Amino acid sequence: MGRSRDKRSVEMERDRLREQVKSIMAKNMELVRQIEKNTKQHNNREQLYDDELTQIKLKYQREIERNECLRQTNENLLARLKEELANRKGDTYELESLRGHIFNLTSELQLAQQQAEMGVQCKQELARLESEFIVMSEVQIKCRDKFSEIDNFKARDEEFHMLQTNYNKELKGKPIFLPKTTYRKLIINNF
Repeated sequence: MGRSRDKRSVEMERDRLREQVKSIMAKNMELVRQIEKNTKQHNNREQLYDDELTQIKLKYQREIERNECLRQTNENLLARLKEELANRKGDTYELESLRGHIFNLTSELQLAQQQAEMGVQCKQELARLESEFIVMSEVQIKCRDKFSEIDNFKARDEEFHMLQTNYNKELKGKPIFLPKTTYRKLIINNF
């Protein structure tokens, strides 16, 4: 009985150990599955990280290229700005020159306007003098006509004086003959 108890105890121990081995094997299998799962997850994560790293490297390379392009653009813009500033400085000088030219032209224009006003005044004065000259010419013509009349009157007076002298002589007995034209003028003027 002792042997059978020992045998039984050994069998129980063996069964217990088998159960323990089974349990350990199950745990081991579970751990292997967990390790495989974790390895797979790790590999997946590592692949994600590699992909992300590749994307970051590409993005970094693009940023470097973009920064290089921006640096070149910035240098070009700075060169253009420098050129524009030089042009603006030249334009400023030209603008100042044009302002001076405009000032000179304004002065010349004012002088020309003054001269034009003086010309208008001179023209008005000339027109006034011309009208006075016309009036004076008319007066001169009238004076000439009056002088001509005076000469006619003098001639008539002389003729009248001569007629009177002739008449007085005729009255004294001396007959004097007048020319026909003088006689006609005398008759016409007396009527």
